[in-house]
Amino acid sequence: DVAQSGPDTATQVEAIRILALRNSDGGTALLNAIARDSVDGTLRKAAFTALETIGDVESLKVLSSVVLSKGELTRPAQRSLKRLSTNFGAADYLWTEVYKPALDGAVDSDARAGLVLILDGIAGEESLAYLKEVVMDPSSGLESSAQSTLMRWPYIESADVWVEIVSAEGASAKEISMGERAIKRALTNKDIDGKAVVKLNLALRAVQNAPSVDFKLAILSCYEGTLLRWEKESIKSVFKPLLDDPDVSEVVKAILDFS
Repeated sequence: DVAQSGPDTATQVEAIRILALRNSDGGTALLNAIARDSVDGTLRKAAFTALETIGDVESLKVLSSVVLSKGELTRPAQRSLKRLSTNFGAADYLWTEVYKPALDGAVDSDARAGLVLILDGIAGEESLAYLKEVVMDPSSGLESSAQSTLMRWPYIESADVWVEIVSAEGASAKEISMGERAIKRALTNKDIDGKAVVKLNLALRAVQNAPSVDFKLAILSCYEGTLLRWEKESIKSVFKPLLDDPDVSEVVKAILDFS
């Protein structure tokens, strides 16, 4: 096949590109072999890119092994692995079949970090539970990587992890700042799904577990000014307990009066 044994690298790269476009029988298996076994880094990177669109579960395993190798191809493999994972869907299935075995088999936390940094590509209950476990464990060596991934998490459930992080004893100023940004993003970003009452209850938990008065006020600032109709329907009942908090009672009263 030209993709494997063409006259020169440029010809082989073009053959790989065409192989991905045609997506013919046996094409994915051939690309998996190139991505895994070729001694030519240029060809392997071309195979990575092609697998982003026609890859299978075996492709994900090949790419994850390259990421864990911590070599010069780790970055392009990481990028292609995340894109293929996102295109593939089935987050919890991929966690069980690909990511968890790879993480369990990694030689050290530095290798695991390469996969942890792209877990938002398979955002689901299982991957989030793993992130929560390692981000709360100082001995994991993965706190920073997990925090970076949690900042990009596409679903509102990650915000409750941040509530735990910022309310933990000894939370750093950096963690508190990141947590504030992440929670406010979950509350205000329209791309993060969640009914108004769900987001209001998140805001309530964040205020009730806040590490400082400034943090409480920052969260409540998301509701100062114009409220959406479905926020107005729930905010008085959800925020009622905050009227007993002397730190924010006046601010909360003003929000409720405005609603």
